[in-house]
Parts: sequence; structure tokens; C-alpha cells
Amino acid sequence: MTGYGAINPGVQVYVFDNAQVWLDHSLSMQEKRKRQTNDADAVTDEQGRFAVKRLPEGFYEVEFRRDGWDVVSALVHVKHGGTKDQLCVVLRIESGPGEDSVEKCP
Repeated sequence: MTGYGAINPGVQVYVFDNAQVWLDHSLSMQEKRKRQTNDADAVTDEQGRFAVKRLPEGFYEVEFRRDGWDVVSALVHVKHGGTKDQLCVVLRIESGPGEDSVEKCP
């Protein structure tokens, strides 16, 4: 987890089930969130890393939050038996220059 090239500890990470609701454009943001459950959460450590363990197979929304920074979400598929894949997340200060991103780490 980085922001402007620096490691970002203390970012709140929330994992919500039923990520498919974000594909339904007829629902408002509040209606979508009401149809989800927060299945797990974590906080990034001093190296900007986090881990979420023991999620059942399915599609999830992973949301990253830190006061004063943009909120960023990614939709991920957790396969049976889990995954060791890592997400590389870049946050930016609210309304600041640059772009937020979430992608699989190389």
C-alpha cells in the first residue's frame, strides 16, 4: 500500500461479500452497500501490507480507506483453497494529483 511513492501504514481494509451488486447500475450506492456484509477487515502494517485469511470461495469487494485520502475499491475473486496473490494499491490524497490504482502485484 503506497501513496505518492511512500509506504502507507494504518490504512483500513474492509472485505465485503456480494460484490456482484456493483454491477447493478440501477441501485444507488447506499442500496448496494445494504446488500453486502463486512466479512473481514484489516489494517496495513508498517510495510503497508495486510492479510485476510479464511474467506470462503466467492466474489468480494475490497475497500481501502484512510482519513484524508481517496477511498479505493477492487472486486476480487477468491478461489477454493485461497490464493497467495497480492494486490498493489496506490492511494492519493483527496482531490490531489495522480491516480488511485489497484492491481495484481508483479
